[in-house]
Amino acid sequence: INNKLDTESGKIQIFSQKCADFKLADFKGHPTWFEPAEWLGSKMAEIYPFHLISPHPKYRVNSQLDNTWVRNVYKIQG
Repeated sequence: INNKLDTESGKIQIFSQKCADFKLADFKGHPTWFEPAEWLGSKMAEIYPFHLISPHPKYRVNSQLDNTWVRNVYKIQG
């Protein structure tokens, strides 16, 4: 294989035996959907239906890139 990755097979791996060997209910050896504690499809959403979405800065990833010139251009109130 040309340009091998640093995995057992040298390829992209979907399953990890090392992760599976931990035998944890919330940590499988493969990609798995786990229902979040809070989401619109939960039982709690029926009782508390309010859903808040806040705007995300166009040129930032959470707090990343907050130390660049972009901060001076796009920072709002702070």
